[in-house]
Amino acid sequence: MMYATCWPKTGRPPEIPVALTAIDTLLEQTVADLKRFIAVIATERSTLISGDIDRLPAIAEEKSALATRIANLEAQRDAALGAAGFSAGRQGIDAWLAANPAPLSISRRTAWKLHLDLATEARRDNEINGK
Repeated sequence: MMYATCWPKTGRPPEIPVALTAIDTLLEQTVADLKRFIAVIATERSTLISGDIDRLPAIAEEKSALATRIANLEAQRDAALGAAGFSAGRQGIDAWLAANPAPLSISRRTAWKLHLDLATEARRDNEINGK
């Protein structure tokens, strides 16, 4: 068996707990939605510049729906972190990342950094549009 040298106790890879898989999935979904949110903010900005105010209610509705979805995904991520034995929020993610094996940790750290960067960009761009 090819796993025998990597995992000598069982001869097979360890099971990944459902909570850890959920954290990965929720992080990916949040990143995707943050990208969509930023795209909607860009549309809002161009609409504001062009003066096409009739489009603003639909854009605001889409932005609100995405913001709600992102908040729900983050609440689910915090719950999954708790189920895996970690605290909620950034502190929990940092501990979760530290607990991951190196190969998994690199991609997860990249996803988390992207999440943080996109959240910062979304917050900044949204504030600019609100001025």
